[in-house]
Amino acid sequence: MAATPDTWTDVRDERQALLSLLETLTPTQWDTPSLCSEWRVRDVVGHMVSETMLTIPKVVAGVLTSGCRINRFIANDARRRGGVALGVLLEDFRLAVPTRTHLRGLSSLSMLEDVVVHSLDIRRPLNAARRVPERRMVLVVADLWSSRFFPGHKLFAGLRVEATDANWSAGEGPVVRGPVEELILAMSGRPGGLDQLQGEGVALARNRAAGHMGANDQKSQNVTRGFDRSNGTTTGASIKITTPNLLRFAGVSALLAGICYVFVGLFHPPNIASSVTSTRWAIVHVVACAMCFFAVLGMAGLYARQAAKAGRLGLAGFIMLSLWFVLIMGFSFVEAFILPKLAASEPGFVEGWMGMLVGPASKFELGVLPTLWTLTAPLYMAGGLLFGIATFRAGILPRWAGVLLAIGTLSAPVAALLPNASQPKIAVPVGLALAWLGYALWSEQSVQTPETDSPQMANSV
Repeated sequence: MAATPDTWTDVRDERQALLSLLETLTPTQWDTPSLCSEWRVRDVVGHMVSETMLTIPKVVAGVLTSGCRINRFIANDARRRGGVALGVLLEDFRLAVPTRTHLRGLSSLSMLEDVVVHSLDIRRPLNAARRVPERRMVLVVADLWSSRFFPGHKLFAGLRVEATDANWSAGEGPVVRGPVEELILAMSGRPGGLDQLQGEGVALARNRAAGHMGANDQKSQNVTRGFDRSNGTTTGASIKITTPNLLRFAGVSALLAGICYVFVGLFHPPNIASSVTSTRWAIVHVVACAMCFFAVLGMAGLYARQAAKAGRLGLAGFIMLSLWFVLIMGFSFVEAFILPKLAASEPGFVEGWMGMLVGPASKFELGVLPTLWTLTAPLYMAGGLLFGIATFRAGILPRWAGVLLAIGTLSAPVAALLPNASQPKIAVPVGLALAWLGYALWSEQSVQTPETDSPQMANSV
């Protein structure tokens, strides 16, 4: 079932119902542990308030300042908002009730799922049950069933799941049946979600949950989901070098590379000798060095994530584009740290360098450098085109980011038709594509590792 125009009304009504409960709670009840491990009721409410205000820039900034760990960012944010005076927190939630805002990429159905699940996180420990209309519960359970970012699709793979009190079922195989509320708890990774389910398939689902627990649990964790809801502190045991973590860091690197590339494209000074000694020149080329460094790391992760489906086309694009970044890093290093020092003593070298970049060619002998510079153009265009096509065909990372990358690199010759000062701006679409791919890789890995703190954030990608 899909979201309808009435879904926002459902979201508002569910928030209002939760608000009615929150208005009756005592201070002790506000501090009751919720079904979200290590979160109190007040922290869950703070998190729900935050979700109506989040934007992608806020999330990226928050994660970067939290050591690139999304669980730490969400946990700290929830506790910060939940730690205010109860009267303030209650008023914040009251103001959030009618809102229709959400993180870009989500939907009204995502927000309905969020309020239903988090209401259960609060109501179950308080023994404050409420019968949610069947239509809403069916919307939520169907969305959880189809989501790849929740444990339900792994727990119940190869099983038939049936709600005993709602008109919903899915899957084929040994049957797992139970109240729709219990199914929602199990699919969203809440403790005890499997306890009330019955059928010949339940034992298999519990074994899967226990296996996931045994592989990941070193602390008090969600039994089904195995997520580590960090309290924001770092211990030696909590830092693990795993494939998802490496891909996550590669995603951050690609995101930073794209941001740097956009900066370079927008603020690059004209490629003339007089620019070499300017502060703007120095800043832009230091950023260009950082761009290339992060891009080499990021490209490795972007390729590794889709290597199986990207095939030889993706491999060729990855090698060529990565080699281009390596070469450009060398040229940018010279432009940032060597050219300014030679501007006064060796003006011929500087003029020759500019002639190599934008013409006309100088008589100053630069050795193999002009040849290497000539190679950068075909590496850039062919590498970007092939990697963009491979990304589109693989369908793992955003397809349109691959299209933007391919078009952006192919448009490089257009720069020759532009004024000198405007030529670098032709690179901005490539920077945007790289940042887009990096964000997708980071956010995807963040919600698939045992470090995710929120079902809403897990559904945000």
